[in-house]
Amino acid sequence: MDTNGKTIHFKDPASPKEISNLEKKLGVTFPNDFKEFLLQHNGMEMFEGVEILSIEGIIEYNEVQDFSEGYVLIGYYYGGRYVHTNQEMD
Repeated sequence: MDTNGKTIHFKDPASPKEISNLEKKLGVTFPNDFKEFLLQHNGMEMFEGVEILSIEGIIEYNEVQDFSEGYVLIGYYYGGRYVHTNQEMD
């Protein structure tokens, strides 16, 4: 997708089983709107270094990063800013 000369790349959909396995692996339950997003687009890359991670990326980043309990990294902005979900907010 191109928006005013800036590209957005949506990844192929995830399956319900992949999402369920991810939740089990991380010990979390994602908000329904995020699960719906993954069912349509298993991640996306946007202009200026913004990325919502795929299931594989979520697993990889959360294995190597140390976040506060209840927080799961689901994306990032190039330059060190993170997008995460908090279990207490759903």
